[in-house]
Amino acid sequence: MQHSTNSQRGTALLITMVVIAVLGSLSFSIGRVSLARFTQVARLEDSLNAYQAASAGIEDGLLRFRFSNTVQAPLACPTADSPTTSTQFFVRTDIATGQTTTCVDSTSSAPPVADTVYDMKVYHTLDQGVAEIQATVTNARGTFPALKQDQSVEYDVSNTQDTVQVSWVFANPGALNALEIIPLDQSGSVVRSEKRFIRGSASGNTSIKVTGVSTLRIRPFGSDLKRYTLTPAAGQSISSRDTYIESTGYFGRSKRKLKITLDRLSGSIQELYDFVLFSGSGNIVGPGTP
Repeated sequence: MQHSTNSQRGTALLITMVVIAVLGSLSFSIGRVSLARFTQVARLEDSLNAYQAASAGIEDGLLRFRFSNTVQAPLACPTADSPTTSTQFFVRTDIATGQTTTCVDSTSSAPPVADTVYDMKVYHTLDQGVAEIQATVTNARGTFPALKQDQSVEYDVSNTQDTVQVSWVFANPGALNALEIIPLDQSGSVVRSEKRFIRGSASGNTSIKVTGVSTLRIRPFGSDLKRYTLTPAAGQSISSRDTYIESTGYFGRSKRKLKITLDRLSGSIQELYDFVLFSGSGNIVGPGTP
């Protein structure tokens, strides 16, 4: 009888230990899941706040553009006279304090984790050797030719000291097409030795010497331009007709980068580009995070 009682007590103790172990495992698992969800929610909240900060930077750039459609920022930074796609200098603004710092290198100067900050730059100068390419765009709002017939566009080529290659394709090859290319010096006078009026070509290209030329004016006749390209000489740069605004927002340990394109000729704003959602290489994790 005593042996049976001891056996029952041993069995009960074993069952109790198994139950405690199971409950402990469940509690640990639930705790891990809850912690993971909490961390995920916290990161999502940080990411949303970083997105709002980046949006504030875009609005800052749009306000600057409203007062001057040739604005670029920041200017006169240590290694660049003006910002371009590859330039890493930005205007940094702390949203909480309103403090603004120009010429901040975002690749080596991360903002404090506790601050809500955006880094913003506005530019239209292309990198050296990069061509200006304009092509017809079709979207939900309609079809927008690279350049409408009888409409002119001007390019600042004052920083280019060699040649610019101009190539084009007309939308209607059967029309009586002609392309006028007029170089202007700093006083606005036509540099007649480089003036071109090319008739009857559905597509083509020509080289313009731009030494002493400040502005290059292009105008199609007969039909719209489907596409055109301006290619500077190696090591030279030209200004695009588009203005680009890039903004990176920081909050906590998250960051979000946004970019928009503004066509200065038509005044239209292209769709907002979110590097996290669309690029495939974006990163919402901020500096200091392993």
